[in-house]
Amino acid sequence: MQWPTPKECSKQFYECVVKDDCADDAITAVFGFDTFWYVMSNQPVPCQAQFSLLRERVVDLLLTHGHEVIGDALESNRFREFIGPEFQWVILPILLKR
Repeated sequence: MQWPTPKECSKQFYECVVKDDCADDAITAVFGFDTFWYVMSNQPVPCQAQFSLLRERVVDLLLTHGHEVIGDALESNRFREFIGPEFQWVILPILLKR
């Protein structure tokens, strides 16, 4: 199984938001919602309230900027600039590979 690219994840997450549907774990992990990466990075796992705020922020970004811009930001390591300093705790798997 090949993992989706950040751009594909951004598009699929956007489509789920528009349809008021839930994205699968592989898609949401790209945006920092997978607790596995926090444990593996020896970082505290965020609480549900933190994940809820992050989801609101990601949804707002997707609706404001579009999935293409957010996908590009993920791939070019600029996503943190978009989510803002209040979300510096977010662990993005794409950054761990580098």
